[in-house]
Amino acid sequence: MRNFNRVAKEIVSVIPKTEYQLLNAIDILIDDTKFTAPESTVPWDKMFNLLQLHMAQPRKMWEINVWSIFSEIPLQEIVEQIEGLKFLDISDNNECIE
Repeated sequence: MRNFNRVAKEIVSVIPKTEYQLLNAIDILIDDTKFTAPESTVPWDKMFNLLQLHMAQPRKMWEINVWSIFSEIPLQEIVEQIEGLKFLDISDNNECIE
């Protein structure tokens, strides 16, 4: 069974500091789960909803990395799945392609 707090902390480690709203929301979620049973799916559902709210369509590599960590789907597989979409930006500067 995956440990929610470990996964959440790994997700936080790849999110740029400029995304303070998302980082703050995840920190609150981590705090809220301190007394939740490990087998509970509620934290995972909340994290999924949070990620959907902030980045339903990943446009930057760090966003794809977050979805990879959350879903356990290899990063390259996710990139290949959305590669045909024009909004993907795989550059180092993380700017969006409009």
